[in-house]
Amino acid sequence: MLVSAAGACAVGVAPAGHENAVRENAVRENAVRENAAHSRAAVTPLDQVIPAPASVRPGGSPYRLTA
Repeated sequence: MLVSAAGACAVGVAPAGHENAVRENAVRENAVRENAAHSRAAVTPLDQVIPAPASVRPGGSPYRLTA
């Protein structure tokens, strides 16, 4: 006969509250993915050359490197 520790449950049956925890984790992971997708869309890559603003000192480079 197989005896398990206190608070054990039948084989193949999740402990009480397990489904809620799994659901909450899935919701949290989806929110993290959505936030990451939104923040990625607005970020300027650091390896691009972008035009310098018009207020750059005369004689300076018309481009600036971001790195």
